[in-house]
Amino acid sequence: MLHADVKMRQVAVQRANYDFWYGIAEADDRLEPGEEPSLNADGFRYYLLYDKWPDGTRFWPDGSALTEQDAKETAEKMLPSPVQWLAELPTPPPPVC
Repeated sequence: MLHADVKMRQVAVQRANYDFWYGIAEADDRLEPGEEPSLNADGFRYYLLYDKWPDGTRFWPDGSALTEQDAKETAEKMLPSPVQWLAELPTPPPPVC
């Protein structure tokens, strides 16, 4: 039974071979001298995505980490209720800037 103050939320951890925030800074010409994308040794970053926009799409990531485990731990710290992890999602394509 759900309590009145509990909201079920969808949480996704998606692996991507790009640094979303680096791409935004690069598109806006705001990179620091020598700044590089923040990716793990395998060339990936894990993004947290909560819920969806009303049209069913996702836009901004809600957080990120260099490992899947760190991303899950970040999600668990950010949400007020325990997270039940269900399945893996495919790697999304990079955003078009």
